[in-house]
Amino acid sequence: MLKRFLIYFRRYKAQFLLGILFLAIVDLIDIIQPLIIMYAVDDLSKPNAPSILLWYAIIYMGLGVLQGRGRFWYRIFFFGPSYKIARDIRNELFSHLQTLSSNYFNRTYTGDIMSRATSDIEAVRQFYAMGMFIGADLIVYVLTVPVIMFFLNVKLTLLSLVLLPALPFFVNRMGNLIHNRFKKIQETAAEISTYSQENFAGIRVVKSFAQEENQKSGFKQINDKYVDQNLSIAKVESVFSPTLQFIAAASVLIVLYFGGKEVIGGTISDGTFVAFTLYMGRLLWPMMALGWTISIFQRSSASMQRLQEIFGAKAEIISPPQPVAKKLEGAIEFKNVGLAYQGLGSENTQKEPALQGVNLKIPAGKTVAIMGPVGCGKTSLINLIPRLFDPTEGSVLIDGVDLRQYDLGDLRKQIGFAPQDVFLFSESIKENIGLGIQDYKESDIQRIVTSAKLSMVGADIEGLPGKYETLLGERGVNLSGGQKQRITIARALAKKPKILILDDCFASVDVDTESLILDEFQSVLPDLTTIIISHRLPVVKVADIIVFMEKGQVVETGSHSELLARKGRYADFYRQQQLITDLEKIE
Repeated sequence: MLKRFLIYFRRYKAQFLLGILFLAIVDLIDIIQPLIIMYAVDDLSKPNAPSILLWYAIIYMGLGVLQGRGRFWYRIFFFGPSYKIARDIRNELFSHLQTLSSNYFNRTYTGDIMSRATSDIEAVRQFYAMGMFIGADLIVYVLTVPVIMFFLNVKLTLLSLVLLPALPFFVNRMGNLIHNRFKKIQETAAEISTYSQENFAGIRVVKSFAQEENQKSGFKQINDKYVDQNLSIAKVESVFSPTLQFIAAASVLIVLYFGGKEVIGGTISDGTFVAFTLYMGRLLWPMMALGWTISIFQRSSASMQRLQEIFGAKAEIISPPQPVAKKLEGAIEFKNVGLAYQGLGSENTQKEPALQGVNLKIPAGKTVAIMGPVGCGKTSLINLIPRLFDPTEGSVLIDGVDLRQYDLGDLRKQIGFAPQDVFLFSESIKENIGLGIQDYKESDIQRIVTSAKLSMVGADIEGLPGKYETLLGERGVNLSGGQKQRITIARALAKKPKILILDDCFASVDVDTESLILDEFQSVLPDLTTIIISHRLPVVKVADIIVFMEKGQVVETGSHSELLARKGRYADFYRQQQLITDLEKIE
């Protein structure tokens, strides 16, 4: 943790050191002021006391002006870099998350990531702002005030510091309690974020099932837990700071008693006693500051630890050191491929098998339809092609080269993918369709329009008030399900890929529109290796090869007529789907 903190400190070292310099100047002025008062009190009995006091007042006021300017600058140099560090951590966290494999997000809650990217980063920022500022302030006072007190009166200084040896043990104990309890608070904050994110994203489901009261009850339970945990750390801190203040106040009491006796006995002057008492007041602040510093550091340390868990996560899917540079032709081969997913939660190491012993060859430029019952592994199979996952057994080859030998970015740039889970960004339709176009320019608009027409969504877009400039709501909420799916198809086509993957992206499109889209595709399919996952029959007429899957395995491959002649599982599936289609037409 300390190394991680030092990384960001070194990045803005010059500004922090200037902040420490101005803080030291301010503190030294504050430490000099009791000496001025001491001399002023001792000079009260002199004949020319009024003029002397005037000079002391002018000096005191001048030092106060310097203090004001110094306070302005040290706040600039402490708080400014803290916001820049928070910005840097956010950028680095976001960039690191972009490098992580899909499997990481499968086992990590989105709300947990969001919580770390917000509240945990803010807790870390507080260390660089208030934590370092108060800590540096404390060090200056601790290193200077006791030294001056020794010069004023050794006996009183030793008496005032008699209670301090107990501090390290107390501080260590309280610091550990704060660290552990704050980490639990941040974990519960992540639960709140996850619960909120899921409910807001699924608000239509909540309302359609009339589950508002149940969801409110569930949220209240997590929220009450969060309050209880905050109260538990408040109890620790309510003991911590007052105990430190009590020790400081006890020290002041000792000074007042024994120092008063020294003044009465004539051992020390009135001015020295007043100055010594003021310096004891100066030591009250470091006592309180110590409590705040420990609390802030332990909170930020717990948050940095949670952030480090993300930074420490390694990408499972990366480019090789010396990738193969090759323009794809599109021939795909699966060799004895197996795939197992890790369960949700970073502590869950159990693997769930999705594919077993898959062997399949797809020639370049062919159109392949993958069919089979729900959960048979169709999506898992095609997710291996753009390396969203790597097989746990066997290998996947394109043009005879293992996918793991290609540069990850170059590979994905040549693959157009319309996933089953439709996702649109809250940007314009033009920007959504043109997402995969490299070095996008305004001249590429014709390419976007052509892709939209091929996916039969062009007419719908032209009917919107803003046409291609129409801004979409969250996840494309202002479009129908069919329009969203067709836009994702257009997005995949606009890349001009060599391999096109359509993962059940006709599910929200009616049969007639699906047939029209496939008819339009006839002009581009000969140039592509196309893989279409579908449960519906229109896809059969464009497929050169049909692959039928069950229970994570390929059970049949061949043309439509060949598979019907075999009277196997595909033939049964085809007859069932034909019956469903006929019933839909009757309705």
